[in-house]
Order: sequence, then C-alpha cells, then structure tokens
Amino acid sequence: MSSVAPPSGFFPRLQSMPGIAALIVMLGHIFISFPNGLMNHAGYELRPSNFPLSAGYVLFQANTAVIFFYVLSGFVLGGSFQRRGDAPLLIGWLSFAIKRAGRLLPVMWFSVLFAALVVSALSGMRFEGVTEWFNDPFKTAIHPGLLVRNLVGNDTSINPLMWSVQVELVMVLLLPIMTLVIARTTLLMDAMIYGGLCVLSVTLWAKIPNAFIYSYCFYLGLMLPKILAVPAEARWLASGPAALLAIAAYVVTGLLTNNNLLWLPYKFLFDAAASVILLAYVLRRMDSPTLAFLDWPLLRTLGDISYSFYAYGLMVQLLVGAALLSLTGSAPRVTNWHADFVIAVLLLICIPVNFGLSILSYRYVELPMIGMSRDWARRFESRFARPARRAA
Repeated sequence: MSSVAPPSGFFPRLQSMPGIAALIVMLGHIFISFPNGLMNHAGYELRPSNFPLSAGYVLFQANTAVIFFYVLSGFVLGGSFQRRGDAPLLIGWLSFAIKRAGRLLPVMWFSVLFAALVVSALSGMRFEGVTEWFNDPFKTAIHPGLLVRNLVGNDTSINPLMWSVQVELVMVLLLPIMTLVIARTTLLMDAMIYGGLCVLSVTLWAKIPNAFIYSYCFYLGLMLPKILAVPAEARWLASGPAALLAIAAYVVTGLLTNNNLLWLPYKFLFDAAASVILLAYVLRRMDSPTLAFLDWPLLRTLGDISYSFYAYGLMVQLLVGAALLSLTGSAPRVTNWHADFVIAVLLLICIPVNFGLSILSYRYVELPMIGMSRDWARRFESRFARPARRAA
C-alpha cells in the first residue's frame, strides 16, 4: 500500500504545526489562571467584561493541543522507525530509543531543574481570586528524593507538564510494536484495533498508565498514510469542509466539556479524529496558498523550539504571574476587569520571554543532544548491525 511520505520523510509545513500546538498549550494555561472566564465555575455569568476570558478558555484548549501532539508523533515517529533501513529489528529499535532519549530527556531534565528553582522561590505563596490550578504548584515542597523521581520521569509534580513527556517516553517502547503491527494489517483491521484502543481508554480511564490511555492517538497517527492511500478517503479528508468541521469539533466539544455536558475522555476521542483530519488536510495541500502562513519564518522557528516552549511555559507563566499579582494585588473575588488586565499582561510578557528562553534551550541543549544521540545511534548500528548481517 502506498504512503504519503517522501523518501526523506520531511514535510516542510508540518514543521510549524508543533509550534502552534505548543503556543495553544501556553495560551490555554494562561486563560485558566482566573475563574472569571471558566464556564464550569460556580457563580459564572457571561458578561462583556469576562467575554475575552471565556473566549480564550474555549478557543485555546491545552489538552486538545496535547492530543494533537500525540497524533502527530504517531505519524512522524512511525515513519521514522519504518525508515530504519535494513538494520535488524532489535538493533533498529534500540537505535530509535537512543535517538528519542537524546531528544526528550535533556530538555525534561532542564525544565524540571528550572521548575524546582521557580517552585522553591515561590514556595508557600498563595494568591486570592485565582484558580487552585494556579496556586497548586506553590504547595510542592522540593526535596532531593522528589527531585530525583522527577528527573527520572517517575513523578511529574515539580513540572506538571512533564506528564505528556512521560507518555512519550513509554511510547519509545510501544510505538515500534504498533509500527510492526500496522505494517502487516489491512486498513479494516487497523480500524478494529483503533476502536479497541479507544474502548480501552474510555473503560479504564484513570485506572491504567497514561501511555496506554492515549495509545489510540499514536495508532491513529500511524494509520494516516494508509488512510490517505485510499483515494475516496483522501479526497474527503483533504477537503476544506472536512477541515472546517474538524475545527468546529474542537470548539463545540470544548464548549460541551467546559459546561460539564461531555465527559473528558469522549472529548479526547473527538479531538484525535479532528487532529488526523487537519493533518491530512495539510499533507494533501502542502503547496496550497491557503496554508502559506505555515511558511512564515517565525512559525517555522516556533516549530523548531516547540518542545522547549512547551516544557518551560508553565513555569514562566507562574513566575511572571506571581510578580504581577504581587504588584496589582489579589482579593477573594477578583473583578473581571482586573483579571482581563492581568491576563493581557501575561500574554504580552510570557510569550516573548518563553520564546527567548526556548531559543537558548534549543540552541544549547536540544541541538547538541540531538546531534550527539544520532551519532551514538549510528555508532551503535555500525558496531552491532554489521556483525549480525555477516552472521546471517
């Protein structure tokens, strides 16, 4: 069955999409700093003064962006593992693990250390009028044991955003298995497996590790080349109405979930389906003028630094937010206009600060470690793969 991937596996306009998703995560977290715009908060009433907060709460959904990350990872990493060449399976798997570890772990470590400094500096602080979500990190007591557990990925209490990286680390083991399965199945069989994973996620929600709960997202990304190889399905997925429907689904399911009318696991099922439609639309319209904005240099750069931008974003927000609230004051009931002002200043300060910090992280942490891990993987393959082929 044919694939949409070129030999290099590089899709220029996909480069910007992780950056957009990382930005949405940061925006989403900023907009939930105050309860004024939260539709599921007691006493909520929509007014002109809190409309910007409410709109931001619905439009910028951090959890939706994470689901998109997972579907995109399934597509990109599945293709990467499939292009491992003629290396024996175990060698290719270990080489893949080395490269993923070099990609994920260093930034995770630095973000945890940065978060430990921020949390220690703000330890014990509490602000009135904000959400408990904003105050919760200040309750964490940093000690060596907790720091070690966070650095090894066994705990994510210091930097809560690392829960999604924890999932990605487990997928280093699971995704190659999925790739091998999907290479030997028909699209109908894949649909049945995908359905089974969805049922598993909903049925065992919060009862099994997150990597298994969200495994259907990665499998859906792996299925995308097969789906696009079917002309009728490819035409529909690449259509403008399908893309608009996917965007509408994000907003509608967000509204329903925020009003406690849709259970979160079901929302994620819709988010994953919408994500694969948007990815298909971009893949089939790589040269379309409609998507020319994905070529903007700033978005390309944001795509490059998206992992660091995601990893440091929450701590930048807490640091700046704590400073602002200390200056402007807080009260048990913050007015809508006060919340609007603080959110606007957070947006103006946090995004460029995090952008600059992420540039430094990308240049001095990510790029060196990506290059080093690729070199280690090549050396590993050259040392073990050749004797294996000679023996064969």
